[in-house]
Amino acid sequence: MPLYHRMEELTKEELQFCVQYANELIQRHSKMPQERKTESLVVVCMVGVVGSGKTVTANLIANLIGGIVVIGDNLRVKQRKIGSSFERTRFLGEKIVRLILDRNQNVVLDSDHVDSEKRASILAKSKEWGAKVVFVRTYADPYVMIQRLRDERYTPDSFFGGAIVPVDYPELNRLGAQGKGGVVAEFERDRRMLLHYNWIDESGGRFVLKKLDFQVIGEIDTSAVDRGVEIKEVADRILRF
Repeated sequence: MPLYHRMEELTKEELQFCVQYANELIQRHSKMPQERKTESLVVVCMVGVVGSGKTVTANLIANLIGGIVVIGDNLRVKQRKIGSSFERTRFLGEKIVRLILDRNQNVVLDSDHVDSEKRASILAKSKEWGAKVVFVRTYADPYVMIQRLRDERYTPDSFFGGAIVPVDYPELNRLGAQGKGGVVAEFERDRRMLLHYNWIDESGGRFVLKKLDFQVIGEIDTSAVDRGVEIKEVADRILRF
């Protein structure tokens, strides 16, 4: 039995939502000078915990290979506005990828693909759609990731800033969207941290990056000074596809 679901049936409203969002992304991309630079269609799937630098890296790679970025958090914000369940995010995201590929454009999926079922699904479906899939991992020093989340601006219409905290405490209520957004972002990072790191209980304890059980085309330390060089090297590998 396959690990992935076949392309789920979308409702009329969901399909309309996907078409509108895909067109929005395509129109925005059409105003930029870069076209697709790979011989084959490519779907670049990011891998990394919240705060690891996925979004910045995804946009830089998209610029270098000529691709359109689909940001998972932005998709969820749009879903929130139409009352769509987040359980449908992957299905809608895959449909949007299909619509962009149909326009002969590469896609960079800014969403964590450490989950095996999620990877299996996009691999199988992209093959059906005539596109190759590569995975790019981003990581950073855990202290740097914490500081990034605390420096972020969480507006009410952003993913974390507009999230509902499932508890009602005065300490949280007085924070406002900015403060609550930071709490939710750190909670999400903590929730998924052990999918990406092992805890080593020595010398006061530290997190050590896990070895992945699937192939990535590159691993980028976004807290490194030379991260731009690493990103360019990864993009060059993708361009050879």
